[in-house]
Amino acid sequence: MQAGDVTDQQPTITVQRSTPLQEAFATMDDNDMRSVTVVDEDGKPLGFVKRREARGATGRCEEMLHTFKVTGKAEENLRVVLSKLYEHNTVWMPIVDEEGRYSGEISQDYIADYLSSGRTRRRLNP
Repeated sequence: MQAGDVTDQQPTITVQRSTPLQEAFATMDDNDMRSVTVVDEDGKPLGFVKRREARGATGRCEEMLHTFKVTGKAEENLRVVLSKLYEHNTVWMPIVDEEGRYSGEISQDYIADYLSSGRTRRRLNP
């Protein structure tokens, strides 16, 4: 099972570095997100903005951008992804495709949900 199998089940919500922080906050608020990934014009992840920092803030996302500790690849095995999460002491990270474009985020919770959903059994025993 690969990281892309898990991210395919999650909504892909991003903002641009030029997005006003108020708009980014509204996006996070509407989607019950703690942070939102910021991507460049090519869809490559640059970092993220935290909801609590964007609340009531002015300016653009690029001004409050936090860089990622680590990224994963869509084709990586879930064991590799979990190892990266533990190694870098983080609960989530972005997943990118072969061209380095953002394809979603993955977390320990998303992986657990995916593994308990039955989709893995259907995939292994068609």
